[in-house]
Amino acid sequence: MAEIVGTDVEKKCARCGGKFSCKQEAGCWCASVRVEPAMLAELRARYADCLCEACLRKLAICEKHG
Repeated sequence: MAEIVGTDVEKKCARCGGKFSCKQEAGCWCASVRVEPAMLAELRARYADCLCEACLRKLAICEKHG
C-alpha cells in the first residue's frame, strides 16, 4: 500500500498578505478552526484563497462576539 505524503505549500494570506504554510491534507491547522457557515460563505466570496491562522481565528472570534 502506498504511503500518503502530506504536501506543505507556502501561501500568502489573502487578507493580510502574510506568508504561511498550508498542508493541503487532513490535519492542517485550519481544520481545527470552527467557522460558522454564514461566515465561511462570506470569506469564500470575499477572498480568492486561504487566510493565515491569525486572520482566520480573528474572524472566527469576531463572529462569536458579534
